[in-house]
Amino acid sequence: MLDRGGELKDALKMLRVREQRAPDGAVLGSRLTAKAPVAAHEQVLAESAGLKERVERETEVEGAGTVLALLGILGYEPVRRYDKVRRSFCFLDHEVVLDHTPMGDFVEVEGVDPRAVATALQLDLKRAQLTSYLELYDEYREQNPEAPSDMVFPQEATPKGFRPVDPDNG
Repeated sequence: MLDRGGELKDALKMLRVREQRAPDGAVLGSRLTAKAPVAAHEQVLAESAGLKERVERETEVEGAGTVLALLGILGYEPVRRYDKVRRSFCFLDHEVVLDHTPMGDFVEVEGVDPRAVATALQLDLKRAQLTSYLELYDEYREQNPEAPSDMVFPQEATPKGFRPVDPDNG
């Protein structure tokens, strides 16, 4: 995640550069993602339904290191890193993703009616998290002070074929 003096965090926005890798470690591509809150009335409706809703825009980019260098010229610097291994599939015209993170496993459902899909998958909606992975990780660190400041896998526990992006060698 990148920020410039905390301006994105203060505005509840997020800018991320992600490098995607195959199980054998080969780079499949890089993506630049921006997230922002939805309109206030939409967020109230989403949260009352037990959902987290954000505006998200994403594009493929040529090389994570190059993009990080370009954003650095504009004053954006990496402020947090996090690792996850993601598997995704389509179910009822929605994207369902399974994320393995250093603090546990999570399911995300993206599409027009994620509540219906979550119900069809028999997910317990009472356990739905409305906070970001990094907010969850901050809570995790309070209970696990030995955990690193960034949400990264220890090198010896890194899943096969997974290597986090190196911002200097993208």
